[in-house]
Amino acid sequence: ISCSNDPDASLVIGEVLRPLVEQPKTVRSDHITEASHNGLRTNTNQRVFSMHKGAKTFAYSQACNLVATGGLDHKIRLWNPFVNIRANGILSGHVSPICDMTVSDRSSRLVSYSADGMIKVWDLNDHMCLTSLSLSAHQILGDISGIFFNDANSQLLLHTDELFTIRFRRFHDTSQAQTHAGKVTCLVFNPRFEHVVTGGKDGIIRVWEVKTGYRVHEV
Repeated sequence: ISCSNDPDASLVIGEVLRPLVEQPKTVRSDHITEASHNGLRTNTNQRVFSMHKGAKTFAYSQACNLVATGGLDHKIRLWNPFVNIRANGILSGHVSPICDMTVSDRSSRLVSYSADGMIKVWDLNDHMCLTSLSLSAHQILGDISGIFFNDANSQLLLHTDELFTIRFRRFHDTSQAQTHAGKVTCLVFNPRFEHVVTGGKDGIIRVWEVKTGYRVHEV
C-alpha cells in the first residue's frame, strides 16, 4: 500500500511480485526490457483510489478490513480495500492537515495526528471521536516523525528528537459516569474543540467531549 498527494492516484493497493525467471548475469542489450530492469511482473490486480488533494498518510486495519487515509483537506476517509469508488465513512474534526495515523486492531481504534499538534482517538465501529488532546498541553514540542499505539498497556508512543508516551485511561460507560464526586461549582464550553470544562468542590478540573461524553483530561 502506498499513498501520494496526486488526486488521481492518492492510494494504490497492489502486490510486489517476484520475477518470472531468475535474471542472468549477462544479457544482450537488445533484449533488456523495463520489466527485466526492475525484476517485477506487471500487476494487473492493483486498485487505485482517487481523493481531493490526495492522501498524505494511511493506516490499515486487518480486523476492521479498512484503510484509513488522511491529508491536506483535514478529513479522514475510511475505505474498503477492495472498493475504490466511494469511501465507507468520513471522520471530521481536525482543523489542519493530517500528518500521521496508527490503528489498534485489538480495540478497533484509530489515532490521528494533525499539523496543529492535535491527537484524536476514533472508534472505527461507530465512526466517533472518543478523545482529543493537545501535544503542547503535555509539553511535547517539536515535529512528530512517527506515532504508534501499544495495545498491551494502552500507550501512545510519539517520536520527535525524543520518545514520548501518553497513556489513555479506560473509562466506564458514560451513561453511568459521574462528573465529580461532589458539587459542580463552575462550567465553561469551548466551541472550537467542542469540549466542556467542569470544576468541582473536590478540587478537580475535568475536560469532556460534548459529542461522546468521554472525559478527555483532568487536572
